[in-house]
Amino acid sequence: MKRIFQHQFPGIIHQIAYFGSKKEPKIWIDISSPEGKKWFTIDISSQLITIIPNPFEHSLVYSWIDSNKEKAFFSLLENGKNPKSIGIFGVNLNTGTIEEKIENLPIIDSSTYSSTMFYIQNPNHYTEEDIYFKDFQEFFDRTFQQKIIKGIDYLEGDNKLIFSYYLYENTWVNKLKVCNLSFDTLWEETIESTQLMGHKTFQIFENLIIYTKNKNELIILRNE
Repeated sequence: MKRIFQHQFPGIIHQIAYFGSKKEPKIWIDISSPEGKKWFTIDISSQLITIIPNPFEHSLVYSWIDSNKEKAFFSLLENGKNPKSIGIFGVNLNTGTIEEKIENLPIIDSSTYSSTMFYIQNPNHYTEEDIYFKDFQEFFDRTFQQKIIKGIDYLEGDNKLIFSYYLYENTWVNKLKVCNLSFDTLWEETIESTQLMGHKTFQIFENLIIYTKNKNELIILRNE
């Protein structure tokens, strides 16, 4: 495993998504800071970080749906107990400008959408209430001499096993561990010290492992 990118952003990372092309993949990042919501993009190849305008009013709730090359589609809702849908908006991620409002995603070649163009995997999430969690506890105790608690995110790749799990070491800690199929540890890092349990604490994107640390730092590992 090799760390190829690490950057601390000026706020809490709320959403991460992918756009661009297979040759020039990029990451969109949505953060919240004392100054409000901010958007950043990262060119994975050059590692260039660009801040782009957030085109939505801060009182509105938006969520990423998908992207088509340099355009991303967001679902927009009013804030409140019974939020009203405002619609779907297409935003140019090079300029941060709204280009269109639509009722549904355009019907085009689906292979150009990031959700089908890129190889993206999310881990399975287990808590202490799940019947399989005890198996993970016994496995960690036997293999790594670690007593995991609360929950675990787990993903089995072609030749790697990836775990995000919780220990109590005078305080609650969330650790990321990457192993080969012989259970040799290839990467291990504390990514959070918190009593709260995260969900989908890492992702596989193409041949990369992408995760956040302390809610404001993005780290990319190359799966070598």
